Amino acid sequence: MIIILSTLVFIGATDCLFSFGSRFFHPLTGQAFFTDADFPFEKEKLSFLDSEPALQPHFCDDVFRFKPVLIELENHQTTQKVLPKERLPFESRLKGVGAGGYGKVDCVGISPNYIKLESGFFSPNVSFHHEPAILS
Repeated sequence: MIIILSTLVFIGATDCLFSFGSRFFHPLTGQAFFTDADFPFEKEKLSFLDSEPALQPHFCDDVFRFKPVLIELENHQTTQKVLPKERLPFESRLKGVGAGGYGKVDCVGISPNYIKLESGFFSPNVSFHHEPAILS
């Protein structure tokens, strides 16, 4: 629940954090009602913020700060759709390393385990890739 907790702290959800145990775990089984695996969260699943309804839109907008998009590479792929509020897993950017048919090219460092190939391989280290500067 690292993503959930980080987002709740970031948006200042004090009521939710104060009663975290009862909002997130079944009282008899101890089973979690919500986990980071439920990401992205749909608005109707945000019952843990019922006592602070004004924070629900903030949670939906800010949760992406703590969970970057997984870059999935497939054969014959031309693009991957990324929503405007989603965050790319870039750790570093070296601007203007070259130029090509699409314009200037930057080199980006992509966080470990955020590149997935069709074979299922996730990069265990920071990977460096060249990208058109239009993503700036």
